[in-house]
Amino acid sequence: MQYVLFCIVVFLIGYVIYALTHNKGSVFCDPTECATCPFPHDGCKHRKELFYYDLIRMDGQHIYVEIDQKLIPVRVRYENKLLWFVSSMGSVTLYDDIEKAGGKFFKKFSKTS
Repeated sequence: MQYVLFCIVVFLIGYVIYALTHNKGSVFCDPTECATCPFPHDGCKHRKELFYYDLIRMDGQHIYVEIDQKLIPVRVRYENKLLWFVSSMGSVTLYDDIEKAGGKFFKKFSKTS
């Protein structure tokens, strides 16, 4: 019985150490599979960063916004000369607000693109 408890305690300690040191924030894709990676990174040569002029023409399309290393899927909305982004939860944010927060805009690629 003591051996079983000892194994459980060792397993829990190991799991806690792993959970505390494991970096969940870094999501890297295989550079050969960049076309299917929804989160572009520096090693990916096929990434498509979008700028204001690109976004105006993408009214109604879904893109990704990266803020603080978090990827947020949004829908582009261009109305009354304002560029809006609508999240899946329904919140709306202006282009200027995302840009001030250091956000970047990306298009998700598929293998056929």
